[in-house]
Amino acid sequence: MKKVSVLILTFCLFVSFCSCGKNADDSDTSRFISAQSSTQSSTQSETVTYTGSSVPEVSTIDESLQTSESTTVITQTTRETTTAVTSAQNRETTTVTAKSTESTTEADISSEATLTAKPSSKSTIATTATTVSPVTVKPSVTNPVYRDNTSETVENRYFYGQLNDKSKLIYRAIHSCIKSNNTRFTIETAKDYDSDLSKANAAFYYDYPEYFFLKGGYKSLWENGTLEVNISCWSFGADASARETMTATYEKKVGEIVSEALGYSSDYEKIKFVHDMLCKTVTYATSVSNIDADIQTPSQQQVNTAYGAIINGKSVCSGYSFAFEDIMRRLGFICGYVVGTAKGSHGWNFIRSGDDYYYIDVTFDDSDETDFISYDYFCVTREEISRDHKFSSEFKYPQADSNKLNFYVKNGYVASEYNTETINKIFESQSDNKYTYIKFADKPTYSLAKSKIKEV
Repeated sequence: MKKVSVLILTFCLFVSFCSCGKNADDSDTSRFISAQSSTQSSTQSETVTYTGSSVPEVSTIDESLQTSESTTVITQTTRETTTAVTSAQNRETTTVTAKSTESTTEADISSEATLTAKPSSKSTIATTATTVSPVTVKPSVTNPVYRDNTSETVENRYFYGQLNDKSKLIYRAIHSCIKSNNTRFTIETAKDYDSDLSKANAAFYYDYPEYFFLKGGYKSLWENGTLEVNISCWSFGADASARETMTATYEKKVGEIVSEALGYSSDYEKIKFVHDMLCKTVTYATSVSNIDADIQTPSQQQVNTAYGAIINGKSVCSGYSFAFEDIMRRLGFICGYVVGTAKGSHGWNFIRSGDDYYYIDVTFDDSDETDFISYDYFCVTREEISRDHKFSSEFKYPQADSNKLNFYVKNGYVASEYNTETINKIFESQSDNKYTYIKFADKPTYSLAKSKIKEV
């Protein structure tokens, strides 16, 4: 029986295939040539199949035909919230009295800006302990009394470091509260608390994906120097005992994944293992992605979370990204959640290895086919991902200009021009694989390769 292989072609100018979910415009160029495209119409892919033991025949062309394409880095300051991440789409403030203000806020969880400075240390350890100043907590008639632990410490996670002192204080109070399996706390603060609370809540939500039961919003009441906060949970996590049970299940599974990942020695292997594991075990929840989060059932709500991805195997972009963030942080990486747009509201990740940052979009790399994994968004630069991803503006994100851990670069699957000898070498290096991956330097070369490679 002859061996059947499938050729995967891509090029540097990546084209999105979903809207936080997986729908490219008909005018978009195919992102890759993959198997079984007839049953996966939403990926807009094509299939080139060849049989036999030799590599496909490659037609020769005029090698002087080399084209380049200019680069544009897209900056986007429009505030966006991810539907899949949170139901946080409406801000509502109600004045109670002249001295009492209550607000219901589904946090402004949105982000962008460029962080150009590279870290001074080569350490990849993501967490360092920071001593917390005591938080003054007062009894409340509406909230359970919460006594702060004066020795409380908080991990210096990525977004925490971008807060002002007042927001950091509120962030630490949220941390103390949630870690104690409460969702309410009371703290003394000035009346102009709202922007600080909103920023602190958003930073905490993105920094702690392991608290998967959080919805991303809050309700607050300020009166006479006292701020009472109720952190919003998804309905499946509203009960404290339910949170404990689900957390135990989640922690056990995450621990197993981390243990397996630690068996790999290099950063590249660990990142790829987690990326591939999520692509293989999680299915994009298309049927749920279009349902407003406020009317989703408890089980449907879970697709927005790391729990949905890791435990249920069903998720939207936020679930993929929160799961990736949580696992990679436990492996010692600095890794975070990015919110923005990519043909619709969307979330993805950044990760640091050594001195270099990279961007990864696991959602877009999951083709939802049983055995095919795309690497178009695996450890790419900010410039590259910005071609079809736009960053929100509330937080700063790394510049990320290295491609050392890019899948195609790392494995030598890049063709800077259409050259017969180069193409054949790339084919031969993957002769034992079902899928053959090739990345071209630009769109014209990619298009030319598609027309020249023949079935044999």
